[in-house]
Amino acid sequence: MAWEVLIGPGVFVIVMAIVVSLIVVEHRRLRALGAALAAHGFVAAKGVAFEGGVKGDYKGRRAAVRHRKLGKNGPWTTQVRLAIASPEGFRFRADQEDIGTAIIKAFGGEDVVLGDAAFDHRFRVRTNDPDRVTFALTPEARASLVDGTVRRIEAGGREVLLETYGKEWEPSVIASRLAFLETMAVRLEATR
Repeated sequence: MAWEVLIGPGVFVIVMAIVVSLIVVEHRRLRALGAALAAHGFVAAKGVAFEGGVKGDYKGRRAAVRHRKLGKNGPWTTQVRLAIASPEGFRFRADQEDIGTAIIKAFGGEDVVLGDAAFDHRFRVRTNDPDRVTFALTPEARASLVDGTVRRIEAGGREVLLETYGKEWEPSVIASRLAFLETMAVRLEATR
């Protein structure tokens, strides 16, 4: 049966109007975010908003900021991505420790220890090149990641990614994450 038969045509129209207005508001916020990031060196691409995010260039690199929901009832996250000329075959991923990573460790899953107690306690690190990760994630960089908002950081292929909990709208916060990823990208590319 059609929705309008089950709930009545008036209610259906009202619900659809609310959904459309929420989509329009989100699109406008994303366009405003892209424009505000321009003050921090981000150049938004035409057609700024895309499925919950903005695309553009940051310091000559392809960049994207995207909000996404983790599962049906999971939390919102903000992903900041930056293009990189990654060393051939290099992979790195650090996930915030949670029940899932604890189970993996309990059944023999190993992670890389970087020698930074706070970082090693907070994140499960997997990589095929620990020395490259240690070089790319300086002690200062690792210290900035242990504040509790970072869900994961990843590098490999053609991008570096930083994912944090919550929908981040503050341009200066997103710009600082882009700058962090750009520094990491430069250090990784220096090891090629």
